[in-house]
Amino acid sequence: QKAAADEARKAQEAEAKAKADDMRKRDLGMPKASAGAAAVGYAAAKSRKDTEGGAKQADDERKEIEARNSRILWQMREEAAKKAHQRRQEAAAAEEDRLMQTAVQFHK
Repeated sequence: QKAAADEARKAQEAEAKAKADDMRKRDLGMPKASAGAAAVGYAAAKSRKDTEGGAKQADDERKEIEARNSRILWQMREEAAKKAHQRRQEAAAAEEDRLMQTAVQFHK
């Protein structure tokens, strides 16, 4: 039973990791949410700083990129918290079932 619980936990962790990767890639429905896209965004913002008036535009783009990354991280944290809560509830239910089975065995 413990081995099955470990397998289920590992499967959930792998699924959560895959979901987090997908969320990073989707960026709330936008196709360029990967860390590479953020790095490209920073590089593009930096290259515009060299032009006159480009510094403000680059700063605005940097702020937009940081806000988008912050939203992604917030969503990932929220999903992780939901998964952790669900795992705790499932573990409590499994423990309760185990105790109930032990009690039934004891009374037989």
